[in-house]
Amino acid sequence: MRIVNKSGFMTLLIAAVALTACQSRSVVSTQEPAVQVYRSAQALQCESSSGVSLAQAEAELANAGVAARCGQVAHDGAMRIQMCGADSGRIHLFRITANQLAAAKALGYETAETLESLPPSYCDEVTEPVPTEGISL
Repeated sequence: MRIVNKSGFMTLLIAAVALTACQSRSVVSTQEPAVQVYRSAQALQCESSSGVSLAQAEAELANAGVAARCGQVAHDGAMRIQMCGADSGRIHLFRITANQLAAAKALGYETAETLESLPPSYCDEVTEPVPTEGISL
């Protein structure tokens, strides 16, 4: 008597492998304490091409030996004048391992807890670097 046919067995095997991969990934991310850091994107109002891109900021971190788990463009939450040429309030928010905080601070990053209002972050859900092409506010 056959309970599972070949295609059913293959489906179960693939599902088991996929779930094992997900489980091992979450174990790795919980073993390494993480911290969110940010720095101004140096973007100006009315000048969409001004400032540093997220990819450039991530490359600068990487050159300093800081591996960003994920990154995003966000807003610092501060009120400011609405005027062309004024600071836009855009920031780059990265999740890094806590042992790399000193290197990030040497580049001018601060911990996200120092923000007036911590922006919502998808970094809480993502454990790998994400593509940064086409991200803008």
